[in-house]
Amino acid sequence: MSNDKRHFIVQPGPCPVIDGVPVCPPPIEIDVIKVKKVFEECQHTQVEEVQIEFEVDTIDNDLEAKCVKVEVLEEECRVINGGLVKVTATLAVTSKLNGQKETVEFSIDKNFRLRRAGEKDLKPQCHIFPTCLFCFVSDEDIEEEETIVTVTCCVGILIVIKLEAEVQLIIPTYGYPPLPPRCDRVLGECPDDFEPVWPPYPVQDRGNNNGGTGGCPSCG
Repeated sequence: MSNDKRHFIVQPGPCPVIDGVPVCPPPIEIDVIKVKKVFEECQHTQVEEVQIEFEVDTIDNDLEAKCVKVEVLEEECRVINGGLVKVTATLAVTSKLNGQKETVEFSIDKNFRLRRAGEKDLKPQCHIFPTCLFCFVSDEDIEEEETIVTVTCCVGILIVIKLEAEVQLIIPTYGYPPLPPRCDRVLGECPDDFEPVWPPYPVQDRGNNNGGTGGCPSCG
């Protein structure tokens, strides 16, 4: 039996579980890859209260505020001093009040201490993940010419900071991955093909062999 493992193929996915323990086959080679290695990281969470004003005709008891979306418009992550990383970002939150939509932008500006910030070739990378928790009517201001309803949206923000550098690593591998599965086609309103009825001609009237035009009445 050949011991050549060059054709050994491992499919992506969980390792087989044997006696309750995941067991993967041994690698077949050692490769050198170039990747971004994370040398230090940290995470921070905070909740921002963002106020949005709506101009409405009348105020009733059925005012309902909902959060539509929150997104990051701009973000910047830089080292400002040895051991300090500044994170600045502009976000936008959209709320709906009884069908009326309004969007407000807001900013965050935070400094974080990372021990290795400022070291040669270590570049800070920031990842901001906002979540709109909920919105509610927080104030109503009735004036002669207009009525202003203030909606407060609670926005949860997760900030992940990484100090990265591009490096070469030696890792065990299983070689190149196998051919991936075919992609599912996205069909439009009309089908790509159809199955026609065959034959595409009128049905033949063969008669009953006793007076019809078809068949062979004289054949015995």
